[in-house]
Amino acid sequence: MHLRDARKFDNLAKSEKTKLRSLYARHSTLSVVFALEAIINRVYDDFYLNQVKPNPFEKLNLIEKWIVAPLVCGKDKPIGKKFDRSKEPFQSFEELIRIRNWFVHPKPGDYVPAVETPWTILIEMDSLEVQGIEIKVGSTWPQTKIPKNPFELTGEHSEKALKTFDMMKNELLEVFKGIIDEKWLWKIRKKSIKTDMVDIDNLWGGYTPEPEDE
Repeated sequence: MHLRDARKFDNLAKSEKTKLRSLYARHSTLSVVFALEAIINRVYDDFYLNQVKPNPFEKLNLIEKWIVAPLVCGKDKPIGKKFDRSKEPFQSFEELIRIRNWFVHPKPGDYVPAVETPWTILIEMDSLEVQGIEIKVGSTWPQTKIPKNPFELTGEHSEKALKTFDMMKNELLEVFKGIIDEKWLWKIRKKSIKTDMVDIDNLWGGYTPEPEDE
């Protein structure tokens, strides 16, 4: 669901000619992070070997969940492989999480319109003890090059987020090879007397995307 949202918003960001393109690009980027969190939570739900409730790994942060998953998830034993957070795509993934936090957990500060002059600034507060840092228009996150100013995002930036999703998905399929495949991504395990896998659209009555949305 979140991945489809991200793709749809990305398409809108690329076709939109007004300032609304930043709205679509922001929500596409956020939806990518939501999708990556939903996927790894499903890995634990389906393949966590020690089915203790509550799952002690639920309290890990999002990156930690990905790193730990191969150590505690599998069919009969842990995978034995691992993710490397010191290189791509984890570097971009970690930055997308910081961008998500920057958007949805803003620190106190004064925000001014980003469309007046190249010297328009935003005030970024690292903590309550640190003074605000001026962020000039054009400032970007170092790894993804996504603008820190939320009104500067375009389809170019949401496309970068979606490429990061694709790379993370490929990493997951490689590490969990033989356990998780592409079809698994589009199914949900139904918890009932008879447990089986169902298509997400059949389960929730969702929409079947148009060809360009798939």
